[in-house]
Amino acid sequence: MKFQVEIINVQSSTKPAKNGTYTQLDVAYKRLDTGKIEGKKIMSFTNKDVFSTLSKATTGNVFDVTTEKVGEYWQWIEVNAASGGSATSDAPQAKSFSSPTPKSTYETPEERAKRQILIVRQSSLAQAVEILSVNPGKDKLQLGDVLQMADKLVDWVLNETKPVSMSIEDMEDDIPM
Repeated sequence: MKFQVEIINVQSSTKPAKNGTYTQLDVAYKRLDTGKIEGKKIMSFTNKDVFSTLSKATTGNVFDVTTEKVGEYWQWIEVNAASGGSATSDAPQAKSFSSPTPKSTYETPEERAKRQILIVRQSSLAQAVEILSVNPGKDKLQLGDVLQMADKLVDWVLNETKPVSMSIEDMEDDIPM
């Protein structure tokens, strides 16, 4: 298969091997037929002509690439400078590289606040069931009672009601007279 690529970046790095080291090129390129941004690792011990040509490549160079499937992988078996040699020649210009901004997966402040309220409501519901289940005078919990108690707890946690007085004078008298 043959196609043209425009070089975006070529980085060279030395890698350890059993018998010493080898050089690896990480080639970032744009396929001019599809417009896709892709990458390819080229090792110094594979096709030496391809490695030599790409090790001298700079941003904007355009190459004709011939590939062949060897085993499970497509190998670049031939790389030649395209007519014009680079995207900055008199040849028609390829579209410039621009990567889309990745979509954030973080919650917005509004989403975070909404989630916190849901957590408080869920917790308050569980506590309302716990509080009302210790009342020995009732056999069965009523949904309305549980929801009313949960709402009171949510309001208290979120400080949406007036603060509870801790003064002994403000307490109800619970001693029968």
